[in-house]
Amino acid sequence: MSGAREVPDGLLDMWSAHNGGSHPSPKSDRALDFRITSDVEVCGFSSLDALLEWFRTWLDVLDEAGFRLWVYEVPDEDARVGGLGQTCFRADSAEVVSVDRLPLKPEQLALFGPGDVLSGRE
Repeated sequence: MSGAREVPDGLLDMWSAHNGGSHPSPKSDRALDFRITSDVEVCGFSSLDALLEWFRTWLDVLDEAGFRLWVYEVPDEDARVGGLGQTCFRADSAEVVSVDRLPLKPEQLALFGPGDVLSGRE
């Protein structure tokens, strides 16, 4: 075996549904200046609303595959927000605020108001 891991059920379907169009890659998002420094930057979302919109019908699939919601504080100068809320930020300047399972429970969602920022940018 070459060390390749199996892709959990549903993730390939999600990937296909998020390929282009209203879900551009960071390199395709004009608002991110067509650049990503993969050795320094990671991707996320500017708000909980943006994350929920992006993955609206896929939260159970992500949870079953072991994905988690990581919330970070990031200095403004180290984050770039794309046209649809996806964000690229410097991992080395980010501080973890919390880690939660997806899907979020209603009481967890109530902690965030519309437009609350996850990446440190408004």
